[in-house]
Amino acid sequence: MTRGAWVAMVVLLGGCGHDLPDGTYHFRQTQEIRSSCAVDSPLPLEWDGELSVRGLTITIELPVAGFRYAVGEKALVGVFQPDHRGDPRFLTDSTFDNVALVEGASCLFFTHLQIEGTVRDDGRFDGVASIVDSRDLEADRACPFACVQRVEFEAKKR
Repeated sequence: MTRGAWVAMVVLLGGCGHDLPDGTYHFRQTQEIRSSCAVDSPLPLEWDGELSVRGLTITIELPVAGFRYAVGEKALVGVFQPDHRGDPRFLTDSTFDNVALVEGASCLFFTHLQIEGTVRDDGRFDGVASIVDSRDLEADRACPFACVQRVEFEAKKR
């Protein structure tokens, strides 16, 4: 293996210079950017997530506790992206069906959840969390048609 190929492999396998250790992170909303939700906010004010990094891939597992979703666990998967300003950035997302109780009606939604983050230092990052709930075509008409929420957050390793 040539020296250039060895250096390229070390850079690719070593991530992108982030200092984000695996573990449980506590997320806290710092500002709501936008909300079109006529009912309870789908994003809680605070929540925990289990973060793991493998090379350039990042996974954030979100338990149901704290979220209004009634079924399963949600995992967001994404990648670190090059940032020429110096702070490592990542983008994760997931789409899934979920059921939420809204004003007494059991509502089926198709949900897209995205977290964009910028690593600030060892065990701390901040960014924007976005969620879009779209009512399933067969859901009760009493259910809201759609809900969009974007919030700024900060996250720290527990």
